[in-house]
Amino acid sequence: MKPRTRMHSPMMADTVARRAPETTAELKRTYSESKPQTAKEPSMTTASPQGTPHAVDYGLVTSLATSLVFFDSAPDTEAMKSMITQAFGQNLGPLEQSEKSMVVEINDEYALAFTPAAATRADLEGDPSFHQHPILSGDPAGWEDIACMVLINVFPSNERLELIKNTREARLHQLVTLGLATSAIAQTPGAIAVLNSVGRVAESTENYVEAVADKLPAHYLASTWVAQDDNGLQAYTLGMPMLGHPELQIRDFQGSPDELYSVLANIADYAQQGATLKDGDTMAFAEGEPPIRITAEPWIVDADVPALRIHF
Repeated sequence: MKPRTRMHSPMMADTVARRAPETTAELKRTYSESKPQTAKEPSMTTASPQGTPHAVDYGLVTSLATSLVFFDSAPDTEAMKSMITQAFGQNLGPLEQSEKSMVVEINDEYALAFTPAAATRADLEGDPSFHQHPILSGDPAGWEDIACMVLINVFPSNERLELIKNTREARLHQLVTLGLATSAIAQTPGAIAVLNSVGRVAESTENYVEAVADKLPAHYLASTWVAQDDNGLQAYTLGMPMLGHPELQIRDFQGSPDELYSVLANIADYAQQGATLKDGDTMAFAEGEPPIRITAEPWIVDADVPALRIHF
């Protein structure tokens, strides 16, 4: 059967055949270089009303878009304003400062709210979204110094909310906006860590900022995880329904953990940037390679959540 979904990435195929990455930096670089060339990069332009419908129930998508940035001391308000202005430029409306929050509008589409509060390491590790990732979280030693956090919210206008309810492109646009806002605050002096509520993972500020700058959603939106069981290695995503797409997973893999991570993160990045994978689709990393089947099955983590298995 002719593949209905095809990913062209010869570099990924060559890298996997040669050897798996040996270090975190090399793993990130290999993944970055091998992202599918057919993926569309998100932009700050308005999404079309005639977009792609969500591939999961909207109850799994939700309209919330929040993140937390943790600091070793109270962040300087003027420094935050400067970083926000650099991030959004001419799209930015006037910055309004209230007693508790700083609020700014973006293109009359969103209101961004930045709310500081006292915090400790326990607030990071006790959050329902907290998971420590072997690549993204970095060195947790600095978490002991946490003294403050900034809550970031991206509230859509009523018109934008209707688009978000109906199209994957609009939801992605909202979450990319969240990523840009979070990255701006994470570059403010004193920032230690980011809590990514989409991928439910604590990230180092360096990793998060780099992922946003390089347009790699699999490192700042839905995350990718690798686990071992009696049948071999398993990999799964965490957070894809927040982008209107089923979770993705690979079972019973016999290669290395680094290779498996690179493969699924690559596919997850492709789907997060707009491609919709479906039950019965096939895909390939390079022309002429045997097609890889995609089938629907329960998610490894929670059987009530829809998922797609990549038969790699």
